[in-house]
Amino acid sequence: MNTHYDSPFGALTLQRYPLFKNSKAQQNLQAWEGADTLLLEELSKHDLSNKRILILNDQFGAISCALRAFDITIQTDSFLSSTAIRLNTQANTKQEPEKLVPSTTSLEGSFDLVVIKIPKSLSFLEDQLYAIRKHINEHSVVIASAMVKSLSKNTRDIFEKLLGPSEQSLASRKSRLIHCNPTPNKWKGRSPFPRSYSTHGLELSCDANVFAEGRLDPGTRVFLDYLQELPKAETIIDLACGSGIMGIMCAQTIEPKHTYFCDESFMAVASTTRNASRYLSERFSASCANNIPESYPKVDLIVCNPPFHQQQTMSTDIAMSMFKNAYRQLKRNGEFWVVANRHLGYHTALKKLFGNCENIAKHAKYVVLRCKRID
Repeated sequence: MNTHYDSPFGALTLQRYPLFKNSKAQQNLQAWEGADTLLLEELSKHDLSNKRILILNDQFGAISCALRAFDITIQTDSFLSSTAIRLNTQANTKQEPEKLVPSTTSLEGSFDLVVIKIPKSLSFLEDQLYAIRKHINEHSVVIASAMVKSLSKNTRDIFEKLLGPSEQSLASRKSRLIHCNPTPNKWKGRSPFPRSYSTHGLELSCDANVFAEGRLDPGTRVFLDYLQELPKAETIIDLACGSGIMGIMCAQTIEPKHTYFCDESFMAVASTTRNASRYLSERFSASCANNIPESYPKVDLIVCNPPFHQQQTMSTDIAMSMFKNAYRQLKRNGEFWVVANRHLGYHTALKKLFGNCENIAKHAKYVVLRCKRID
């Protein structure tokens, strides 16, 4: 894996996080992309001295590390990205990033320049644009970037509708820039998030960047058909919890003493906390982490609807890491339940890890896999 990046602001050493050393998928990947370089090339034409700069959605720290000499505030919804930014900043400066905040933390003051890596979720982008209105004015500069393959036809229109006149650049480095001129006197409306939705007798709250964006995803719908087959358990972990619906409904079904939730999205953990507070009283804990936190105890049951991508990159590496972590976190005779797309073929890896794996779902597209730790 190439770790040397000649950015327009100087040479950097950057690594992806998590780093899966034996991963075939990561062999040809690096911690920056053309959209980072195109954005930094544009910023190198600007005088950034004495400017307050806000960086949104930096993936692995290429932008944050390149602009480390300036007054930057970095905000991300990803625990993985925040960890990568911190580790890469340390590697290049021997210091921690001064202002690295999660998406659930309110920003302070006004910014002269806002730099945005356009996220996969346009709902999340809209929510972010509404949020930064409080921190910019007509003199602020807003520049966003994305790879052409992941740029929606509607993206420029979203900037224009929510902030002001926007122009999209020609493609370069397989990427495009969007330049936006804020016009506060024409701003209307506010973010529709957090959004509520009803399902299976629950009223759930969902922030903008939570998986499925305020609806019940089809995989979880399949999983919930098998709640009556769950084993008795005193403790449960909902791994990659999203809005928390799987863990909440498992808890309502088998009534454990405590339910634990974790997700790498700060917004997911905030949403789960609101929902679990309503339906599980104080019998739960929720943490933001890329895997099960070390502070969690070994449990009787773990349920998981794992991701199969990291940002825009399709990969099963994170899911496989979750499976190994779940195995370690289960008590003897504890069970691990996974819902996933059938084509991902998790059955083979889980059978190798646990020594057993059964698909209990009668569904053409999704599997519900049940494993037991027997050692």
